[in-house]
Amino acid sequence: MEFAYSEGEDDRTLESWRHHHEAYFTREMKAYEMAFDPGMRVVCENFELVYCK
Repeated sequence: MEFAYSEGEDDRTLESWRHHHEAYFTREMKAYEMAFDPGMRVVCENFELVYCK
C-alpha cells in the first residue's frame, strides 16, 4: 500500500502500518468507549506543500 510506505514509519510495509495503527486506534477509541474493528473505514490523506514563505 502506497500510503503505508509514504508515512515512512517502521519498515514501511502494510503489515507494519496495520499493526501500529490498530494499536493506536484501540488506545484512542477507549476514551469514547468504542472498540477497534478491523473492518472500519479509515480515510488516508497525503498533503503537498505548495508554498512556503
